[in-house]
Amino acid sequence: MTWLGNSQNLVTCGFSKLSERQYGIWDTRDMSKPLVLKKLDDYAGIPYPFFDDDLNVLYVAGKGETAVSFF
Repeated sequence: MTWLGNSQNLVTCGFSKLSERQYGIWDTRDMSKPLVLKKLDDYAGIPYPFFDDDLNVLYVAGKGETAVSFF
């Protein structure tokens, strides 16, 4: 989990019931359901989110992986 800059939102990364990596964006004022819940890929490694405040870019990478997703 990481905060998305100065917004009231945070991002979580994890796995779906089908073992697909996914990320979710949540509004901290209403955590009953995510604003966005999307599949990343089918890699096995644990996804780690990193947010760059200066560029407003979210990077998601897994330990030991050569690919990095950015949003």
